[in-house]
Amino acid sequence: MKKILSFLSVILVIFNIVILSVACSTQIKKIDLLTKSNEIQKIINDENHLNKPWVQEEIQEKIDLEFGTNAILVYSEQFTKSNKSDKWIFKGSENLIKNKYKYIGEINLYHEWQNFKVLAIDIQTAANEAAGDYETLEAAHKAIEKEVLGVTGVESVNFGLNDNYAWTSGQVKFSIKLEKDYELDGENSFTVDVRTGSNILVKTTDIQIAANEAAGDYETLEKAHQAIENAVLGVAGVESVNFEINNYAWIGQQVKFSVKLEKDYELDGENTFAVDIRTGSNILVKTTDIQIAANEVAGDYETLEKAHQAIENAVLGVAGVESVNFEINNYAWIGQQVKFSVKLEKDYELDGENTFAVDIRTGSNILVKTTDIQIAANEVAGDYETLEKAHQAIENAVLGVAGVESVNFEINNYAWIGQQVKFSVKLEKDYELDGENAFAVDVRIGQAIIIKKADMQSKINDAIKNLRYENDAIQNIKKINHEGVKINQVTTSKVSKVYINVKFTVTTTLIGNGDYVWDDKDFNGIFQATSGSIWENDPIYDWEIYNYIYSCLGPFEAGIPNESSWFEGPSEILKLLNAKSHSQAKFIPLPSLKKIESIGPFIWKGTFEIYVYSKEGYYYPAPGAIYTFQAYCSSTE
Repeated sequence: MKKILSFLSVILVIFNIVILSVACSTQIKKIDLLTKSNEIQKIINDENHLNKPWVQEEIQEKIDLEFGTNAILVYSEQFTKSNKSDKWIFKGSENLIKNKYKYIGEINLYHEWQNFKVLAIDIQTAANEAAGDYETLEAAHKAIEKEVLGVTGVESVNFGLNDNYAWTSGQVKFSIKLEKDYELDGENSFTVDVRTGSNILVKTTDIQIAANEAAGDYETLEKAHQAIENAVLGVAGVESVNFEINNYAWIGQQVKFSVKLEKDYELDGENTFAVDIRTGSNILVKTTDIQIAANEVAGDYETLEKAHQAIENAVLGVAGVESVNFEINNYAWIGQQVKFSVKLEKDYELDGENTFAVDIRTGSNILVKTTDIQIAANEVAGDYETLEKAHQAIENAVLGVAGVESVNFEINNYAWIGQQVKFSVKLEKDYELDGENAFAVDVRIGQAIIIKKADMQSKINDAIKNLRYENDAIQNIKKINHEGVKINQVTTSKVSKVYINVKFTVTTTLIGNGDYVWDDKDFNGIFQATSGSIWENDPIYDWEIYNYIYSCLGPFEAGIPNESSWFEGPSEILKLLNAKSHSQAKFIPLPSLKKIESIGPFIWKGTFEIYVYSKEGYYYPAPGAIYTFQAYCSSTE
């Protein structure tokens, strides 16, 4: 009875589907993929894949962009590096596109490609990672070989006959042999700086630099010794510090010392070092510090008292200064100075003469620098659609200078090359210029706006910096918003093993009909950038696929088929699987029946395939991205 009811239900569903298909057939256009074979072939013959094969995710993305997401599904049948030819299968998914049409049928197309390229610069970069000190030449060879074999396509490393390596300027020279189907882009000759010997070299410059950090004033010689010793012992290989016996006065004295190194270390120079110190009861105040502080407040003041107050506030900020004493003086507008001396606190003394001076101007007007106005105007030099817009930009910039009330432009005609907007300014009350009231700014009016290639390259470099995933980098590049530039395409290629180095090729065009031009007239709009921080996408594991199937079907496999693990037919299994196909976090499963075979009376074993369509940031490493499983049915339907 149960089987009869199931059969009637199936008939009713089929009847409804037939009615629905008849009702919609006049509205939905079916497009046979055979009519699109030339368009698809052009996509897979992309010039960026002349010397490398496609991967399924890349070509699926290209097809989705051209024909609609999942309108056409892409499968790979083989990948043979020796033949350099891949067969790709394109199937119409029959998904409705824009509520108007869908693709049907299946076509097979081939992609032919050349050898993989290995960049000589990648090999040299890898080898440089092994540069350094080694006990033996064999150890150096082994380290270099390990790094270089990490470059994709390198089969072996061949070291030339070398002399013995001394401590300085020795090199290991080598060439490489590549795997089949790889070719070298560059000269097959490489060198690495190494040093072999029993001792590790300690640079005398490192010791001196560390000691110099402790130079200065100390209450006692013992404290100076302790500070120097602490600093020098921080240099790798230094075991102890030995000071010379010396008397130290206030001026021009030095602590001299030598060092004892740990076992297996030696100096690269003479074992003699010196540090400038001062010991005694007073702390030295630098006259340069006082003068620098005073210079910070040089400028224009309404009254001499206000100038004095500003100088005093600045100088009292220097440690050890107790008070400031000003000379009596008359101050005119130009070239005058405030002269002063200082009184120091107890236990402080100057390292030079107690005489200082600061340039000031006192009076009713405040001086406006012509250089400030010109600098502000230069900030807006460039290209403008109209002269009015150029004037507005210059005016906005110059009015930002304190004391400028208005900008007056000369009447002028502006051509494309070498022309200038000339202007003067009117100042506010109590302000005056320190020079001539005549200014000019380079502008270009009514022609194409120049786009700097370097600016766009910088934005692309920033977009991929420190990103983990390739897809994230691609999306960042596509989000770049640069005036006049449209990003048409972003492609990638791997130039080093395990996605460590990914080269991005960004194809751009300029917007409008001649409204923008590159600053390099021969530039074709194609940028390239390489990132060394890209990782592989996170993998999708088989147990995650299995868990998805189990969550849909329950018990579906057993050593011996039993009633609890049977299904009425393959369609029931596919229906259950499709019900949860879009709720998976990492992938979209696309299940299908591969074959079904009888294994006994009313017992059929179905072999099912799930094409694992990886979501962004993930990948399924199985061949063809296919997961296969079996389940038992009571009919073939």
